Amino acid sequence: MDYYGFTLHELGLKHTEDVEGFIGQIIKNDFYEKLVIIGFPYDQILKKIDAKELKVGAHYGPDSFRRFIRTCGVLDNREFGIKIENIKIADYGNVVAHKSMCEFSLEENQQKLFIKSLLTFERNQVNFIMGGTRDYTPFVSKALISHKYYSLEDNQDREKYNKTLIISLSSICDDEKIEENGLVTPFNRHTYLRNMEEFVESQSQLILLGAYEEHKAVGDSQFKVIPREEIDLASPENPEDFPVPIVTKAGKYFYQLLKESSDIFKCIQVDYNIQMAEAFSTEEMIEIMFLSGYFNEVKSCTISEYNPRLEDIITGQLCAEMFYYYTLGVELREKNSEVKFVKPTPKVKNIFTEGSL
Repeated sequence: MDYYGFTLHELGLKHTEDVEGFIGQIIKNDFYEKLVIIGFPYDQILKKIDAKELKVGAHYGPDSFRRFIRTCGVLDNREFGIKIENIKIADYGNVVAHKSMCEFSLEENQQKLFIKSLLTFERNQVNFIMGGTRDYTPFVSKALISHKYYSLEDNQDREKYNKTLIISLSSICDDEKIEENGLVTPFNRHTYLRNMEEFVESQSQLILLGAYEEHKAVGDSQFKVIPREEIDLASPENPEDFPVPIVTKAGKYFYQLLKESSDIFKCIQVDYNIQMAEAFSTEEMIEIMFLSGYFNEVKSCTISEYNPRLEDIITGQLCAEMFYYYTLGVELREKNSEVKFVKPTPKVKNIFTEGSL
């Protein structure tokens, strides 16, 4: 596995010892399992846009996250009665286009992330991507849209299959005018995504969940803003068809949102800005992750802005717990699904189509 182009051994580091009975036992260094972890360890865009008020350090996020996930949860979960020893997790490592910690192209890495994400969607895998600053998330969205839209033949019903839903859990709408050479950067992920050609052409939609009330004015036909107040005022019923109880109000609202969206959108991305998700409690965030894992339409979960230089242990443990409950949901999805995941046979890598490893 690569960490900025180096192995853990070369860096003088090692993984936390895998304790028997914990999730670390089923995480392998691979790319061909049902659930794939991918790290995107970059925050170079902060340097490019000279955002002095923001602290660089989110590039440590993916590797810091890995310190916590291996012992964050047990294989035999008594809370929900779910055993996850049969689901295999592949840790691809970090997206690295260059073998140097100092010399790399952010654009090349964004393109490589797009390609790797697209490959997981084509194989019917579910990915969990850890950043890094939030500028990477639109390229995962682009891969998800491209998977469903551009792979269709002209005579197929694109109107039925092309729509993708991106649910962004953030209190802030990234529509501030941060520019580079006169162009809006991917750091403004909501504005950048809404202007993306693939997003507009495919009639996909973006939902900003848990935002401040004042952001509601920026919504349009493809961008819906749902403030926290709207979640609190809603009275979703406790679903009778879900196998485990849903406790929190935000969890019930999110379940209803996914239930209604699944009839329209066949591909959904759940995107967390971990620094800006203050509208949700820890319990709500974990329950939302569990629900995301359960719904078959959710193909990707992305977490950005975990910056260990700002706060390490509490946030890192929260991200690990969120991943664990996401895994529990994926196991429940597989258990109830009629179509089981079949591990693809690794083939000889084509560097022109898959990018470099």
